[in-house]
Amino acid sequence: MFLDKVLSLIPSDMLVELAAETEVDIFSKKLQAEVIFKLLLHCLISHKDNSLRTMESAYETLLFASINQNFQKKSI
Repeated sequence: MFLDKVLSLIPSDMLVELAAETEVDIFSKKLQAEVIFKLLLHCLISHKDNSLRTMESAYETLLFASINQNFQKKSI
């Protein structure tokens, strides 16, 4: 899978540090910054036309669930 190769280039510690530095997770209750970053990257690579509805559908797929194993699956 191409997305796994791209995500392996970015250490997850770096994403955690960036989220802490920018304080994007302070008011987030459902989706953390790391999940949103992975979702955006997944949608940019795999979908021609992107929208919030497309991202919601992609979030609920088994493919994204396999990418996002560290976080609990929540509905959005």
